[in-house]
Amino acid sequence: MGDDFENVYEPSEDTYLFMDALEKEMPDLKATRPAVIMEIGCGSGMISAYLAKNLHGPAYIATDINPHAIAAARREYRADPTMHAH
Repeated sequence: MGDDFENVYEPSEDTYLFMDALEKEMPDLKATRPAVIMEIGCGSGMISAYLAKNLHGPAYIATDINPHAIAAARREYRADPTMHAH
């Protein structure tokens, strides 16, 4: 995440709890076959990156008012090359 933790909400317990909840709901999410997933206030980008890695097919849009968060989210996405094939 680089120096962005000074300017971006650092992934914390609530981030990981949300990812755990998404994991439990993944079969239902896959069944709905969403075309687009949008995260408003993406912060570090971990949630969108997690979904992109586990839910293939949708277009992903992650937004944040903080330009440091956008930079961090881009790095989070680029850090996992398996997400680029979708």
